[in-house]
Amino acid sequence: MDHPQEQFTSPSRTDVLIAGLIGIAALALYVRTLAPSLLWGDSAEFQTLSYTLGMTHPSGYMTQIMLGKLFTYIPVGNIAYRVNLMSAFFGGLAVAEAYLIVRLLGGWRIPALSASILLTLTEGFWWRAIVAESYAPAAGMLATVWLLMLLWRQTGKWGYLFLAGVAGGLSMGIHSTVVMTAPSVFVFMALTARKREEWFAAAAGALLGAVITFGFFLYLDSNDPASSIYNTVYRTNMSASG
Repeated sequence: MDHPQEQFTSPSRTDVLIAGLIGIAALALYVRTLAPSLLWGDSAEFQTLSYTLGMTHPSGYMTQIMLGKLFTYIPVGNIAYRVNLMSAFFGGLAVAEAYLIVRLLGGWRIPALSASILLTLTEGFWWRAIVAESYAPAAGMLATVWLLMLLWRQTGKWGYLFLAGVAGGLSMGIHSTVVMTAPSVFVFMALTARKREEWFAAAAGALLGAVITFGFFLYLDSNDPASSIYNTVYRTNMSASG
């Protein structure tokens, strides 16, 4: 027997409040369990270069490094701890947006809340939200792209498509998984977009995001601090012939 689906077209103030509260709760949990200082491997690289502003191992993670720099200005703990905070922030953002995404897909509030709580407490996601890595920021950006896409579908406002494109373009400097989701975004657009200005808005936003990311790349490459992986590992291990 079919049950009537709850009518829902756009997030209400109650939904925004619930999303905000669960996002704050997730952030509080991640901060409470956050790695306290300098880590190892890629995490140590992200922590160091977010402060000195240099290129990491390929692909450079340009957007992540520039965002990480902003977090180094937060007056709490040491520099490494502050960069860890970025993962906690984006983890909480992804959790909050997951609730709104389920609602925009026509889900009831209880399933949407359950989905957010499950994401918050999933071991793999939790672990990546408490260390300086690219996975939590990538999850936050992916959720942002799809939330904006669904808001466009519900409201018809092309501005959401432009912002989704910007987020997608910037995400190229965070993790390749965001790039790999581009085909699904294109299919979604092909099935739902009917106006030329909608395609133009999405393309213009993506181009702007990509240009900003490339600008980050050029800046970090020219800054070339002694702490970059090229100066600490690659160049020091070149053969006599280069």
